[in-house]
Amino acid sequence: MNMNKTPKRTKLRIFILVSLMLMISQMTFAYVTLPSTQYSIKIGETKFLSVPSATRGYIDKAIWTCSNPNIKFIKKDNAGAQVKITSSFSGTAIIELVCVEKYNDKNNRTQAITYYKQFKISCISTNTVAPTSISFPKIQVKIGEIKEIKPTVRPSNATVIYKSCTLISGNSASIWIDSYSNVIKAIGRRPGITTSEIVTTNGKKAIVTVTVAKPQSITFITDNKGNKIYDTNLTKAVSKMENLITKTIQNKK
Repeated sequence: MNMNKTPKRTKLRIFILVSLMLMISQMTFAYVTLPSTQYSIKIGETKFLSVPSATRGYIDKAIWTCSNPNIKFIKKDNAGAQVKITSSFSGTAIIELVCVEKYNDKNNRTQAITYYKQFKISCISTNTVAPTSISFPKIQVKIGEIKEIKPTVRPSNATVIYKSCTLISGNSASIWIDSYSNVIKAIGRRPGITTSEIVTTNGKKAIVTVTVAKPQSITFITDNKGNKIYDTNLTKAVSKMENLITKTIQNKK
């Protein structure tokens, strides 16, 4: 009897083990620390931080974190992060990014590279002048039209940072704060008047009034009470348009 003879089952196990070891040795387990980037941002200003470009495949996942409560993430995804400084702070805040790039090697196997990067953010110290009063002109928009509403500020060199926009009355227009550019915008939805209250970060308040004009060359019909109303086909069209406008506003926010 040959004692040096290896059983077939043992040979199979050895073959599987060696195959697995070869497969693992061919996979890429890479962790790359990228050079940090530094930015100086004003209070109320936004900055877009880009995810590193994928050199072999695509960015499969990106995780953004920041422990500084004075920095707000407006948006963060696999393409980048939009950040905003909401309050003053001293020193440097660190925003950390961990992202994973996936690609297929020459043998069509999925490989991955993990990147780590820091974004160092400092708050620009400026002697800004706070507004003592703020007011908005009454504006008129068409249905579907978007307008920026510029305020009158005193003193004229004051820096205005908006805090909130609250609806008071009406539903003919949507009025909101564009957080990317710190401006007030309105879009017409249906004929009528809408008013909202705007409050700045230093507590100053103002009323915004938006009138949505009636469309020209539209046929009206009269109901049983003598009121002029739109044709039913127009009502359906306006309703469909309102849904599109609402989705547009949600995407902008």
